[in-house]
Amino acid sequence: MDMEKIYKFLSENLDKERFEHTLNVAKLSARLAKIHGESVEKARLAGLLHDCSKNKDYKRQIDFFKDRKQFKGFSDLAKYAPFALHSFSSAIIAEEVFLIKDKEILDAIKNHTFASVKMTALSKILFVSDSSSLDRKGKQAPLIR
Repeated sequence: MDMEKIYKFLSENLDKERFEHTLNVAKLSARLAKIHGESVEKARLAGLLHDCSKNKDYKRQIDFFKDRKQFKGFSDLAKYAPFALHSFSSAIIAEEVFLIKDKEILDAIKNHTFASVKMTALSKILFVSDSSSLDRKGKQAPLIR
């Protein structure tokens, strides 16, 4: 995996706060993976790429899917929760730009916003890391940490 390419892409496509958040999530994901006997490398990679398309506005997020196969529930998500489209577009970027083929990593990225009934340990690690990374200021973040 070309980590230099990933960091370059993130630094060019994310604003400063989102880039910092991404690094925090990757760090916490790796730490939690180590604690729970999961792949540190996969967790770090999922953490780095989970928001890689986050700085696209909602219209650009929707446009991103025009020439791609739309996932089940796309129309409802685009209408009622467009803020969550980045989880799917980020997984697509991970696969198309960075050639990630590992389904567990791609699913963790897809599921990091809403979660899923069939989450793997990696998906749970990313979900928790995203909601409780050090840059999160919400009331629940310290409790989750």
